[in-house]
Amino acid sequence: MNGGSNGAPESSAPPRSEEIQREGLLQRFPLIVFLAPLFVYLGLAGFEPRPPGPDELFWEDTSPGEWFGIPHGYEHYPIYYTARIGLTVLTVWLVSPGFRYFPRKIGWLGMVVGAVGVVVWVGVCKLDLEQLIFVPIGLGSFLGLGERAAFNPFEMMANNLPWMYTFLAIRFFGLAAVVPLIEEMMVRGFLMRYLVDQQWWKLPIGTVNRAAIVAPAIYGALTHPAEMFAAILWFSMVTWLAIKTRNIWECVVAHAVTNLLLGIYVITWNDWAMW
Repeated sequence: MNGGSNGAPESSAPPRSEEIQREGLLQRFPLIVFLAPLFVYLGLAGFEPRPPGPDELFWEDTSPGEWFGIPHGYEHYPIYYTARIGLTVLTVWLVSPGFRYFPRKIGWLGMVVGAVGVVVWVGVCKLDLEQLIFVPIGLGSFLGLGERAAFNPFEMMANNLPWMYTFLAIRFFGLAAVVPLIEEMMVRGFLMRYLVDQQWWKLPIGTVNRAAIVAPAIYGALTHPAEMFAAILWFSMVTWLAIKTRNIWECVVAHAVTNLLLGIYVITWNDWAMW
């Protein structure tokens, strides 16, 4: 994969033979680097138990049966989420040589955008514009497509504190480290550049046309239908950051800061519907 003006690998240690082979594969198939981790993460989401409906009790097993020998009730969500994060991290590690072509420089702007972003996200979500606009016209069912797990470990895991705190650490790791990396690599690393040129991997981060500017907002709306307007604003803010800095790591940092602060907000204010 041609790094273009994004720079060359910074590591001074000679790569091992298996790393050379892996980098060669990623150079021939750059899509793997930017799409595989997110596809694994999103694909495994289909195996996770879903939260009970409004007329169901939290302790009722609304998804009877087992997946790979593990009970599939909602109370077992932490096991499935942990496996999901573990397999996603493995995928990230396999494609990680492709990330070395981006200079690892981080400034203050990404942190500021991330901090402002969480205020925008929570504030717009609290307006509940999606319910006000889509429910009256019969599109309320669309909002449920992006339903979050809303798993409250303090309630569901109170009888097993060591596992509860372990899961919280895993949940924050996924929220503030894994998701920002894999989503920004797909949206800023692939999607925006692909809409500019077919040889997208040769373009610097932040190279845009009209389609590349609009696409992240559409992606955000489609992947967060219940928080559509917050997602449109937030993804547009980070698009501006990508154009301004031409640095994908600034976008990852902004995403990580927003998600970390959002997680802290959820726990502090007991607003579990937002994660």
